Amino acid sequence: MMPAYMFSYFEFNPIVNNFLFLNWNSTNGSGITGICVAVLALILILELIRTLTEYLTHLSRADPLSLSTSVPISSDRSPLLRALMIPPSVENVKKYRIKLHLIKSLLVPLQMFAGFLLMLAVMTYNAFVFLTLVIGGGVAYFFFSYIRDRIKCKFAQQTKSYSEESELIRQAMTSSSRIQQYNTIEGTTP
Repeated sequence: MMPAYMFSYFEFNPIVNNFLFLNWNSTNGSGITGICVAVLALILILELIRTLTEYLTHLSRADPLSLSTSVPISSDRSPLLRALMIPPSVENVKKYRIKLHLIKSLLVPLQMFAGFLLMLAVMTYNAFVFLTLVIGGGVAYFFFSYIRDRIKCKFAQQTKSYSEESELIRQAMTSSSRIQQYNTIEGTTP
């Protein structure tokens, strides 16, 4: 039996013994290429999980009326009326948010598992694997951060439109109370 030892320095060597699992060995260039492709796939999976988690977080915080498919919201309705609409069932909103939370709860262990596998990959002290992880992580972040930014912008626009509706309601209520104050001072009633 071969003694198990770890290097304490990085080396450019295509020979890797027991990479992540027993008997997953690399003895030539094609073997280390396969390992690097597997590491790159793991990095992409990790970034995909992070992006999905962020998307689900934004969905769970979104206005339930913007996600509703059961009540059509016509564009001819006033923003004042839209803000007063109530979802058809609060219970459906609760179930929807619980479902999103369960999905996010399942993604967390997957994210941890992928992260630990990447940590173990670096601990082989193989420079090819390390460079693949660093460069692949940068490239994956570059592409997935663009997707995350688009998600943030999409939900920020919804939040902005809802805050504009709230401002319209506030202005309408303020002007209504001013009219009542004026009528009270003048002694007239509408």
